Amino acid sequence: MAWQNIDLKNVSTQMELLPVGKYTFELLPGARYDERNGGIVAMAAVVNNGEFNGKRVYLTYPDPESIGSRSGKVQSWSTVAFKRFEQAIGIEIDAGEDKVDYLHRIAGNRFTMPVKHSEPSDDYPTAKVNAQLLNVSAAA
Repeated sequence: MAWQNIDLKNVSTQMELLPVGKYTFELLPGARYDERNGGIVAMAAVVNNGEFNGKRVYLTYPDPESIGSRSGKVQSWSTVAFKRFEQAIGIEIDAGEDKVDYLHRIAGNRFTMPVKHSEPSDDYPTAKVNAQLLNVSAAA
């Protein structure tokens, strides 16, 4: 479809969110460091769930030494979440291996995780899907 044929007046900005629940995901290639804040961003897609297959979620691990904008606390939970992810996948990170390189190496592996929806706020007026990174487990 060419951009010339698109009438933006007929385009809805409403997006269908992945419903709240627990899903099996596959880690996708393309993890990267977020250059703005030093965190790690990866993506995963739903598998083995019929109509929701292919729906994607972001896995965002903030810099564990950064201060959370809402909590005002050091985000050390990020290292715990990353370790739980490693345990759920069942493949250990090699000594000295870069965390993003590790995510590239294990892309294609599966895990389960619940998702919730964020509450709209002044900063984020549209609800979004939040991956529950501290609650990952091995895929069945």
